Amino acid sequence: MKKYITIFGVFAAFLIGTQFVNAQDKRLSKEQLIEKAQLDTKKLSEIVGGLNEEQEAKVIKVYYEMESNLDVIAQDERSKPRIPVLMEAVDTRLSKILDEKQNKLYLQSKQ
Repeated sequence: MKKYITIFGVFAAFLIGTQFVNAQDKRLSKEQLIEKAQLDTKKLSEIVGGLNEEQEAKVIKVYYEMESNLDVIAQDERSKPRIPVLMEAVDTRLSKILDEKQNKLYLQSKQ
């Protein structure tokens, strides 16, 4: 009986270890997050008719933080309800960076 309990314990530890490794592999690298943030910034720039350098740097930072947070949320099913709150925070931060006309175009594009 002890033999079966030991085998079961080793097998359970193996499964837990593989799940942990798989969860880490699913996380995006910093470079991938930066690329996604730059792509999102480029799309936003096209929507609002261009961004100056200062705006672009701030928008990249906002999108990088958003992508990083979404990557973490994607790992935990219980965190999924926080996505709308995160997106609302992103909209608020972007509204402070963009001028009034750009912000209006951005909000219209989301509808």
